[in-house]
Amino acid sequence: MTIDELIENFQAQHAEKMEEFTKVESELQDPVLNPYGVTKIDFGKREDLRVDIIKLEGAIEALQLFKTL
Repeated sequence: MTIDELIENFQAQHAEKMEEFTKVESELQDPVLNPYGVTKIDFGKREDLRVDIIKLEGAIEALQLFKTL
């Protein structure tokens, strides 16, 4: 696998996680879907997604930096 392919793979994963994060955020703010407010489970899922997104962004940046060397 080339560096470009790895970057594309991580960008695709990042896009999927961002989509899922946006969905979770909208569900947490929707009073019909979440009438009692944020629960510990919902908050944990949101945090897990944030961590994954940050890791993927770091991996993409690292690969792009490596590619320029």
